[in-house]
Amino acid sequence: MKRKITACLVALSLYAGHYRTAAQGTAFSYQGRLNDGGNPANGTYDLTFQLWNDSTAGSEVGSTLTDTALGVTNGLFTVRLDFGSVFDGTTYWLQIGVRTNGGGSFTTLSPRQQLTPDPYAIYSEKAGLADTLANGTVSPMQLNTAGAPGTGQVLGYNGSGLAWMSPASVAFAWNLTGNAGTIPGVNFLGTSDNQPLELHVAGGRALRLEPEPGGGGDVNVIGGSANNSVGTGSWGNFVGAGSGNSHAGSVADSVIGGGFENAVLGSTFVEESFIGGGGLNTIAGSWDAIGGGFENSIANGAGFATICGGVNNTNSAFFASIGGGANNTISAQYATIAGGYNNQANGEYSFVAGQGAVSTQPGSFVFADSQSGGFTSVLPNEVCLRADNGLYMATQRGVRMDAQNCPMITRGWDPFTGTAPNGKTYCGRWGLFMEPGSLTLGIPNTDVPGGYRQMEVARYNPDGSRDTLLSVGNNGITTVKVITITGGSDVAEPFPMAEDQTPEGAVVVIDEEAPGHLKMSSVPYDTHVAGIVSGANGIHPGLALHQTGALDEGQNVALSGRVYVLADASNSPIRPGDLLTSSNVPGHAMRAVDHARAQGAIIGKAMTRLDSGRGMVLVLVSLQ
Repeated sequence: MKRKITACLVALSLYAGHYRTAAQGTAFSYQGRLNDGGNPANGTYDLTFQLWNDSTAGSEVGSTLTDTALGVTNGLFTVRLDFGSVFDGTTYWLQIGVRTNGGGSFTTLSPRQQLTPDPYAIYSEKAGLADTLANGTVSPMQLNTAGAPGTGQVLGYNGSGLAWMSPASVAFAWNLTGNAGTIPGVNFLGTSDNQPLELHVAGGRALRLEPEPGGGGDVNVIGGSANNSVGTGSWGNFVGAGSGNSHAGSVADSVIGGGFENAVLGSTFVEESFIGGGGLNTIAGSWDAIGGGFENSIANGAGFATICGGVNNTNSAFFASIGGGANNTISAQYATIAGGYNNQANGEYSFVAGQGAVSTQPGSFVFADSQSGGFTSVLPNEVCLRADNGLYMATQRGVRMDAQNCPMITRGWDPFTGTAPNGKTYCGRWGLFMEPGSLTLGIPNTDVPGGYRQMEVARYNPDGSRDTLLSVGNNGITTVKVITITGGSDVAEPFPMAEDQTPEGAVVVIDEEAPGHLKMSSVPYDTHVAGIVSGANGIHPGLALHQTGALDEGQNVALSGRVYVLADASNSPIRPGDLLTSSNVPGHAMRAVDHARAQGAIIGKAMTRLDSGRGMVLVLVSLQ
């Protein structure tokens, strides 16, 4: 069967005006002519109706409508179609399918039929555009432009109509995705008169730019909460964030980074000051800084002063600094409080730390430990330490002190020797005196009632007992348990010599012609033998005995211990253990072979050997 549809007439029940159109609904009547086998059709047919957005391809719009058992007379039929609210000004084509009532599949008729408006429908189409504009939605086609805009384009008038164009070609346009070809001083975002500029976020002020009064060029930048402010007559200031922060009075070029209720106060002109954050911090001077913390303040009249942080610290001096802590105050210039609690720096150039430390003198260093109560400097330029458990120092190079004008003096209490009015025994002014070139431990001669006259070095054991290691009495007698000498190996005394310089290692004898003097030996088996001059072969005296002002002149002579001696083995070799005596070679020892003559002339016993000739022999000195 061959069927085709011929000319069709579309009647749209639409009127100009939004409300009239809505009242008429979305259905319309469609009348067509159907031929069957080249002749006008008669009978009952089933028809399908579809809307398409293209004459041959495209996509179907809305749902397919089916009308069954439709009567056709002399090829003519009329149906009522309702595709819903799809007519927005877009051109559509109607595609029809037909079959004999109840039989077989539908045959699609070709070509599709374009739906066109009648004169009143044209007016109604324009009314639909007005309806769209009222709803705030406008398509590029409704704007009668050449198409949709490109990225970053704006809508402008090109002289003949609306067109999409770049921001650079539109006067006063600013592209939200960035701008190219801008000219500094010509293109900008802001005000051109002497009025503030504000940026808002979520309906509230987030940033305010205020020009300098009178148009001087400096700008106040105020960020954060809307209650942050800069006072009238101030310029070049910055508030970064926070709430309730202010530059009040006459302030210039100062900064508040954030926090809450911080203030730079210009009762007199203030400039170049800084508050980093925290809360309730105030600055009333120029070139000052508070890093943060709470309720810290730098007073009017201070300059170049700092408070790093902490709570309730006050600085009122030039070039002074508080590191932190709480309740610390500075009133003297160039002073420093490192931190701690309730400290005061009232002396210029002083340094204070700890708890309750007070400097009243210039140049003083005062440290107080964690004990409560004040600790105050006494003299200018001194170091004052309060440390309940003493002073501990760990160093690889010792302690170096240069006390040019006054020694270091210590004094104290000995808690281990009975009681006194305060429960301790006062030991007098024990002295540790450090002067250029000397270190002196001393006890004054002034007696102190209840005191004692002895200096000790003691060791305290874990059980509380006390061992005296070294004791120096008032009479100068020193008592010690054990002495280990590491500097030498013999016991020596100084003696004046007949010779200007007697060789080290020489055997010396008593000089009968010069009482108290010695001379080199020159005869064998001399009973005047006195010892050996110490120092030969690098062996030095371990203990040198002398009395200042009486017996302290001459050369050290070994009287006991080990020492090297000049020896002569020409007549008899010397073996370890041999007794040695003087020989006929001046200052030399030899083996004692005549024991009868050797009585009273023995120097000591050989500890090394000498087979022949002359040389050095180590001797254990034991005069006989």
